[in-house]
Amino acid sequence: MANETVLDPVCDMSIDPSKTAFVSDYEGMRYYFCSQRCKLRFDDDPVSFLEPDLTATDAVD
Repeated sequence: MANETVLDPVCDMSIDPSKTAFVSDYEGMRYYFCSQRCKLRFDDDPVSFLEPDLTATDAVD
């Protein structure tokens, strides 16, 4: 059976949740990170990594 992987929401690296020490919980969800740097960036502003970038669709004709 292959290990399940998830994406680091900061850098999009594939992470094996059972092999990382860098974990954060936000709004009832658990997120895994490749490094302390990515975890700290996420913890500082989780919404910027979870909300879709709407700037391209916000243009007014």
